[in-house]
Amino acid sequence: MPHDTLWHYNVSPDEDPVLNHPVLQRQRGHKQLGQIEAIHPSASHTRYDHCGLVAGITDKICRILEKKERLPGPRKDLVNFAKLHDLGHPPFSHVVEYVLREITGVDHKTRALHLLEDPERDSEGRTLRDCLELYRVDFANLVSLVNETNPTHKIITDKTLGADKLGYTLKDADMVGYPHLPPSWERLIKHFTFYDGIGVELKKGEKQLDDPVTLLCAMQHFYFDMYLNVYLCPESIAYGRHIQRAVELAINSGIIAPDSIWDMSEGALEHAINNGHDKAKSRDVRDAMRPFLTRDPYSPAIALKLAEYQCDSINGERVFVLSPQELQELSEAYKPPRALTALEDRLRERTGTPCIVCLPPEPSKIKAADVPLYDNGRRTTTLRELRPKHYDSIREKVDSFYALRIRVPKQDRDLFVRRYGDDFKHVLLEEARKTTV
Repeated sequence: MPHDTLWHYNVSPDEDPVLNHPVLQRQRGHKQLGQIEAIHPSASHTRYDHCGLVAGITDKICRILEKKERLPGPRKDLVNFAKLHDLGHPPFSHVVEYVLREITGVDHKTRALHLLEDPERDSEGRTLRDCLELYRVDFANLVSLVNETNPTHKIITDKTLGADKLGYTLKDADMVGYPHLPPSWERLIKHFTFYDGIGVELKKGEKQLDDPVTLLCAMQHFYFDMYLNVYLCPESIAYGRHIQRAVELAINSGIIAPDSIWDMSEGALEHAINNGHDKAKSRDVRDAMRPFLTRDPYSPAIALKLAEYQCDSINGERVFVLSPQELQELSEAYKPPRALTALEDRLRERTGTPCIVCLPPEPSKIKAADVPLYDNGRRTTTLRELRPKHYDSIREKVDSFYALRIRVPKQDRDLFVRRYGDDFKHVLLEEARKTTV
């Protein structure tokens, strides 16, 4: 039963047959933070917990918009979409999804649309669609929210104001014991409005604690602190890459069928990877997964960073400078997981040392979204126009954290850096130009 007194939400099976339908219950086996639990063991909350929380936040936002006569669609449809918005996630979430998408063409949104029509029934003999009909949900409208053709999906999915963003960032911070308190989301949502999209109504004379612009800037800074220190910290990216490589190798060797992975729990996926019947085939797969299972990721040996941030490095790694053009070239070449695997294999052939290549999203892809600002129902400006230096400071945060890292086993790091450090940037650029996926 999802329950959280801090977040004022508690749902019992009798109260909510949608949240408690077996199709959605599968998300109990998927940790909200996936591999990050290896770094923060207290982060044990699941995608299922998250969906219930987001539904509660969505309901609060919708009620505020209803009072202002600015809610653009039925509240029941939006709240039920919030319950289902992460329905299609596989174990380890986006880390594994990117592998499955590259191999099968299916992503979590496509999977969610399929699951809306799943024939599995609950103890009362009801399908998920049957349970949705108990709430008189407009099913066609729900589908348009899931596939994001209906603009009201932004109430849940907006990158700054959406209930999903508020729910996962602030809850995750609490669960990992993040040392800084987030701004008050309840103070912020009372300023929400909706015209052609979700936005914020400016109000003159507000005290600083309730000033919407101050709250927005503080919230966006908090989001990006969480990105850089939790979601995309070097250890998280390393663990994610170990998992990606193991899953890809397991699929390629026939140990796991890709379509079977979606509904596996994380524990079931780990077991399947670690217990392949063909020992010869499964050895490389187990070796790829072992650093995650033993909580002992490969150590950073070489990093490539933008020139102005080359001093921000992890102890012991060799740092090379990238130009913005080289950064973009490497990011594009190695964005597909299979390209990373191919590069790792070629580097091992070249050096004799096993390695993983850890690549965060390109900085231009991690950017603070603009927020429309309204005054008495008229759009007057945006947050970016009003506070350009705020966006500049976030951009600098993101640029400073970016690094393409080569990680190797701890015992091999010092020798690897001495032997191959001098020309590694040129090796990577040369390989990137040969990469075809």
